[in-house]
Amino acid sequence: MDHLTPFSDLPGFLAWLAGFLLLTAGPGFALAGHRLAGQDRFTRLLASLATGMLAFPLLGHAMSFLQIPLTPAFYALVVMGLAVVLDRSSRNRMLWQEVGAGIPPLGGLALLGALAGGAALAVVIQQAFAGFAASPHLHDASNHSFMVRQVVEHASLDRRLVFGPPYGSPPQDYLLGWHAGAALISRLTGALPHVSAWYLAATCACLLPAMGTLVWRAFGIPGRIMGLGAGFLAANYFMPTGIFSWGGYGQIIGLFALPWAVVLLRNAARPTGWPAGLAAGLALLGLLHVHTAEVFAVLILAPATWPRGADRARWRSSAPRLALAAGVLVVGGLLPLLPTFTSYNAFTAGHQVPPPPGWKAAWQQFTTYAGGNVPILQLMIGPALLAGVFRKGMRRVWVTSLVMTLLFLGLRQVQDPVSLLLTRPFYHQAGRLLYPQIFLMPLLVSGLFFLAVDGMGTLWSRLRWPGRTAIQVGLVLIIAARWLYPGCYWSYRNMLNFTMVAPFSVEDARLAERMQQELPPSAVVANQDNDGSFWAMHLSGLRFLDPCTWDIGVKEGRCYRGPVAHLLDDPWPQQTIALRELGTRYLFVSDTALPDSRHPINRDHIDADARFREIMRGGDSAVYEILWDQASLPQP
Repeated sequence: MDHLTPFSDLPGFLAWLAGFLLLTAGPGFALAGHRLAGQDRFTRLLASLATGMLAFPLLGHAMSFLQIPLTPAFYALVVMGLAVVLDRSSRNRMLWQEVGAGIPPLGGLALLGALAGGAALAVVIQQAFAGFAASPHLHDASNHSFMVRQVVEHASLDRRLVFGPPYGSPPQDYLLGWHAGAALISRLTGALPHVSAWYLAATCACLLPAMGTLVWRAFGIPGRIMGLGAGFLAANYFMPTGIFSWGGYGQIIGLFALPWAVVLLRNAARPTGWPAGLAAGLALLGLLHVHTAEVFAVLILAPATWPRGADRARWRSSAPRLALAAGVLVVGGLLPLLPTFTSYNAFTAGHQVPPPPGWKAAWQQFTTYAGGNVPILQLMIGPALLAGVFRKGMRRVWVTSLVMTLLFLGLRQVQDPVSLLLTRPFYHQAGRLLYPQIFLMPLLVSGLFFLAVDGMGTLWSRLRWPGRTAIQVGLVLIIAARWLYPGCYWSYRNMLNFTMVAPFSVEDARLAERMQQELPPSAVVANQDNDGSFWAMHLSGLRFLDPCTWDIGVKEGRCYRGPVAHLLDDPWPQQTIALRELGTRYLFVSDTALPDSRHPINRDHIDADARFREIMRGGDSAVYEILWDQASLPQP
């Protein structure tokens, strides 16, 4: 596998993709997908992928608790055993038959739109990242990649191991979930952990138009509106492709799994058995570990899919199943993780909410995120919100989107106590609050288009069916050429600029590979934060003192940023000399860092200091040997 530019390595990606299907779709199919009654093969595949993704945190944590190694072989054995046990249960078989019967099969225009939207995203992402040696954004991407690497190394999701020596825990507790999947695929295919994590997020992004059809069918949306809606989803730069600008792997993967969780929660609200409540609760629990904010998004979206016209007796019969789902989430997730959520609450409470920008600026931000970077699509957001009320089958979608829009405006402009409370799961960040609209606004814009088409009744009535169909197809092609293609193109162009937040070139990657070949495997390397050294660590396979942008190890006294920053002091302070006791022999220095980041050490400084000897150089980086024996006496 070519690790220099992973997205230009087709054989390597295909090998990874085979592992992804084997470890994600395979378990999902064994546990649920093969039992979906009356569903097409593509829907079974989507359901299997989503089930497999939610199974990663659930089974991963269970295996870690039981001290079963989290390796592909053991994972497959656990899944096979669980599938055999569940398949013997008539209640389980009935559960998945009910889920499959609860949504219509995918076909026609909806399937075409889902495939076309996914293909467009695949081309955009592959072409944009083809020359990247590492993923943007350095901050979140390096944090996730570090966790995946640790899960691979320890074959466990146990936090005591993942954040144990020689590293430490981050300042804010972070839940491990989908990282199990990236780690398992990495072990199976030989892809480096950071590459596996990057591939996983990109693959989930490409599948979002297809996954969206699950929740859209639960909404009861017509096929033609779903098909065009998938195109609008793919053409929006800000979501999903723009999420890579801040390294939001968990956000993308959470959005990927969200529609299936909505479908399962909807099934619990239908006249079914108690296993429906258990399945919904487990889905929410898995999603909690994949990306916590999406649990709240599910709770907002799911009511729009619940049975229409349900009487009081039906709701009374659904209450035990919904209560069971809530109980599984609370007992299995919220109570055991209470210290984590308490610290998270304190963490978000300290966030400074930006001052209100004014109604015009707030609305402009909303239309930009919801419509993308094509002006005509931004202009359609307002009319689409208004028109949603006129389509009888889409009023629930309209209400849900309106609620989330009001929450956004409340956070961004009004900043009332209710809005601030309800948006805390989204870090009080307006952009994160808009991401669930990825499953709402494309439908409303598509519905607006077909509302206009259907409104031209006088013209249609004078045409025979072939003529009407030809005109509708022609209008869709015009939209694709004039609106959707520019959206995809500018997504590609904007993603090329992500190099600014991925300070690691192909030459730097070659240097890291030389480190793997020429330095001893036991080498310990000092490095600075906010530069490409994090990715050099993954490529070289060596231990770096600073593994990611989190302040790892502050609580445990294993954060070495301060001592490394004083390597230019003469004489070295005692805290810097103490690095020698850790086995630190080498120093990685890069002259390229994130914008607005200033490094106390650069190559010119080190080149002029006799206490360092250059070993190798490449790109904007160099590796030096620290000559500890030439140090002056330490300061008292």
